Amino acid sequence: MTTAFNDHFQVEASRSSAGLTQPHDIECEVSRRLNQHPELKIKSLIVRRTPGGVCLEGRIETSREDINFADLMRDIPGLEEVINHLVISHRMPPESREL
Repeated sequence: MTTAFNDHFQVEASRSSAGLTQPHDIECEVSRRLNQHPELKIKSLIVRRTPGGVCLEGRIETSREDINFADLMRDIPGLEEVINHLVISHRMPPESREL
């Protein structure tokens, strides 16, 4: 099953941007978190900076139905919104075979 998302969600803006000072720090941190998530398999990922946030594009595989990308990125300093244009492919669990 493949689901195309076209979401635009706000991330709480109650933190400072201390710690992420280089031009691409936010994009790199978003990419790092997605790539290191144990339940996501990144097939392709583009993270573009937007005013106040990022835009996500690409394809991700997961067996979970309820991945909340805003929750994964909620505490990234300086990130206020995420525009989600990801295509999510849901991996089906292997069928059990009777012998």
